[in-house]
Amino acid sequence: MSDDRLQEAVNRAEETEAAKAGSDVTERQDALRRSARERFRVIFRRALLLMALSGVIALVGLVGLILPAGSTPFTWAWILVSAAMIIAVNIAWFVNWRCPVCGAYLGGGYWGMFSVRHCLNCGADLE
Repeated sequence: MSDDRLQEAVNRAEETEAAKAGSDVTERQDALRRSARERFRVIFRRALLLMALSGVIALVGLVGLILPAGSTPFTWAWILVSAAMIIAVNIAWFVNWRCPVCGAYLGGGYWGMFSVRHCLNCGADLE
């Protein structure tokens, strides 16, 4: 009789340890999901800032072209500087707009960023 009770106690202990190990795994997965969502929020805010900055640079470039310039070389320099800044912002956008879990490019372009919910590469839930 005592062997049966001992075996039952051992079985319960093993089940408890297995359940605890399983809950640790799910807790880690939940923490990783929360962490990925928080990192995605930071990436999303940075992308919004880059999008706004790109628009401001384009607007300043247009204003610089519209205002009468003293010389033609200044106008061409203004165009080149504005174009270089817009290209730099777009490169920063491309580097920033990555999945926080796997690092793959999320795609979607400027306006498609509002519809990104999951990573197409790893399937991570981003929102």
